[in-house]
Amino acid sequence: MGTSGNDWYRGRRKRRKARAYRSAPDGLPERLEQRPAEPAGTRHSRGRHGLAGTQPIGLSHVAFLLAGAVMGAGFYALGGLLVRLGGYDRPVAPPPQPAPAAASLPAAPPPPPTRPVVSSDPTAIVRAMLRASYAGRASEAYAYWGVKPEQRAFFGSGGMYATLAEMTRQAAAAGNRADLSQFTFEVRKKSRTAATVGQLRRDVLIREYALTRHGNTWKIMACTEP
Repeated sequence: MGTSGNDWYRGRRKRRKARAYRSAPDGLPERLEQRPAEPAGTRHSRGRHGLAGTQPIGLSHVAFLLAGAVMGAGFYALGGLLVRLGGYDRPVAPPPQPAPAAASLPAAPPPPPTRPVVSSDPTAIVRAMLRASYAGRASEAYAYWGVKPEQRAFFGSGGMYATLAEMTRQAAAAGNRADLSQFTFEVRKKSRTAATVGQLRRDVLIREYALTRHGNTWKIMACTEP
């Protein structure tokens, strides 16, 4: 079957186009490469977002701003409440002023010293001396003695002795336990210038006091234990 003239023409035209495509000039790719390249993302950014800053503010933006304002007001109110509760908004009170010193009252005068007992009975002198010694009134106790406080006044068994000051201090230390009512005192010897007084407990002699006459009274010179 022969080929028509139109078919032959179409086939020849296709072959020309193919040759023309294959024989494109060598400088065309270079000219294409020399075209200035657009920054990356330019076309996409323009196509998707349009010009910058032209988007309208939506309801979500307004709601977000209102919520921020409400939260800010709430924090401010809460801070004010904490300040009031903590008392930091109150003015600082001045430090308390020291109270004025009370007028010092005059010290009560010491009681007048008890006058030593004066008696012609030697047992009364011994009793008065023991009462003053047990009460801690050393000056009064010394007044019934004819020796000085640093001199020996007590002599015990086995060579023991004590000065008048030591003897008086020991009596004062035992004063709360002393009870003169459990003792009896009797004159064992007596002369015009000297006397001996015995201190007994249940008729047992526990101490003996030697006294000498001094005017119208007596002075104790020594105390001994049998």
